[in-house]
Amino acid sequence: YVNYIWTPARYLSNPNSINPIFRGSNDIDYVLLRMDPTTGCKIFDLYHLDVSTDVVLSVPKAFTPNNDNLNDILKIEYGAGVKTLNRFVIFNRYGRIVFQTNDITKGWDGKINGVEQDMDAYTYFIDCITYKDLPIKKTGSFILLR
Repeated sequence: YVNYIWTPARYLSNPNSINPIFRGSNDIDYVLLRMDPTTGCKIFDLYHLDVSTDVVLSVPKAFTPNNDNLNDILKIEYGAGVKTLNRFVIFNRYGRIVFQTNDITKGWDGKINGVEQDMDAYTYFIDCITYKDLPIKKTGSFILLR
């Protein structure tokens, strides 16, 4: 498909783009018309956008760093509403820091200096700033499984 038309065009950076930027503040329904000019094939997709001011910080309850490309990295899965990540720190059962970052896209591979860590329960601490400039601190735990 090479032609895209989003309707209504309201709140969209470019209603003829495959991935326009939405800048609305209310829930809205969109229809996306995808067209192939060669065949004339048309497909209509319906999208409902829920706009929320909620902050969502989600960390999995377990991960399996066994190199099967499934759940090999423990990271913040959802950071909706987070403007700045100050710290994401992971501790072992003895309180030793095993991983830390301030990059929301980075995560822990279950190793310290290349050494695989034991199957065990670990805790984390998140310190961040929301888009409303409010500080949020969150703690939790997860299990490393092999």
